[in-house]
Amino acid sequence: MRWLIAGGWVETDKAERAFERMHRRDRVGDRVHLALAMLGAACLVGPTSVTELAFAPVLVFFFVRAFNAGPTWIHWLGQPVMLGTLALAAWQGVALAWSPDKALGLDQMAPLRWVMLGVLIWPVIERRRWIIGALIVGFVVGNLSQVGHAVGRAAEIGWLTWPRLPYRNSGWWDPVVGGSLLTAALGLHLPAVLMGRGKTRALAITLSLVTVAGLFATGTRGAWIASIALVLVVFVVSLGVRKARSGRALSVHTAWVGAIVALGALAAAWFAAGETIVTRATEARHEIAAAMDGDYSTDTGRRIAMAIWAARAIAAHPVIGVGTGGYHAWVREQDPHADVHDHAHNALLQLAATSGLVGVALGVFIIIAGVRGGVLGLDRESVGTYDAGPVFSLVGLVLAGAFDAVHLDSQTAALLGLLLGLCPCWRPGMPAPCAERAPFEV
Repeated sequence: MRWLIAGGWVETDKAERAFERMHRRDRVGDRVHLALAMLGAACLVGPTSVTELAFAPVLVFFFVRAFNAGPTWIHWLGQPVMLGTLALAAWQGVALAWSPDKALGLDQMAPLRWVMLGVLIWPVIERRRWIIGALIVGFVVGNLSQVGHAVGRAAEIGWLTWPRLPYRNSGWWDPVVGGSLLTAALGLHLPAVLMGRGKTRALAITLSLVTVAGLFATGTRGAWIASIALVLVVFVVSLGVRKARSGRALSVHTAWVGAIVALGALAAAWFAAGETIVTRATEARHEIAAAMDGDYSTDTGRRIAMAIWAARAIAAHPVIGVGTGGYHAWVREQDPHADVHDHAHNALLQLAATSGLVGVALGVFIIIAGVRGGVLGLDRESVGTYDAGPVFSLVGLVLAGAFDAVHLDSQTAALLGLLLGLCPCWRPGMPAPCAERAPFEV
């Protein structure tokens, strides 16, 4: 299993030679490719229409330089994440055979295409820091769209606002999608906040406060919970890293800095969305109480009901599921009056309900391979830089999947594809798979 997850079959010597050949023959192409990849990463978290076209220029240029860059492609296409996704796509294609809604099943398979972002950025993977930086710029611009919405609403400027419910400001993102995306954005900054040093840490603290403010402004309660869980995950990792560095898990100075940053985050969230936090928290309390009394008509109640229906579907068809895209139709067959969406609002439950344990195993394999690839090359110092951002961003998006089917929405699926592409099992300059040093050198 370790050999499978690590991609032990990847021929690193041939891959190194392919990259050297590309750099030698097409230096200009390297620069253009990187610029287009950065543009794509920045635009990927824009409005939905922009997301869909973000990597179109990269795709065109990808084939323009095929003669020089082509020999590198096979070394991404054969990586565990790519092969796992192909296996999942094949299984979901087979599962269409017993799906009661094949058209929806095909629609829900379409987001799997975003894993191909990995091969589009592969020729410039050695410059992944620049792509990470561009992605961060894209998130900041998205936060500015939230500022514009707030100003537009206050000043009654129609062209600055987006069609959002009161107390929910997600800018150009849908509130639920925006919450999931900003949870992932927080994951980009947290390693530098909790384990970084100097200017990098100061920048990360500033950007994390902006992200937290935007996150709470969306009013997406599931994303709030996922972000808190993400902070705890990174905090636990930081304790281990700090102990490896100095022999102490938490110094007095670090504790004070952490407390100040936490208070700053709370202040930023309250300043940006105090009324939203109070309103949404109050609604949650009432909705959960109503659901406990059997009333599932509220937003929270519907999500609880959809999770219950997903559990019933899993119990009925545990191995193969009800079929790709078949969740909604299967529920309606059981109860024509059931109020459910096209998916279960939970990535794992949705995958299990429609693709069974086979689909879950393949999905878990993909994420484990991505997380493992993300920690490779990190040591006690680099884990506190933005080099560690993609893997913790990936963890954040997975945690957000507890409250939304992040693999089905175009924007979150696109970000998932890019993050997996930034976390390969091997990249030039690294040891061969299965021969690398332990993560973080702890």
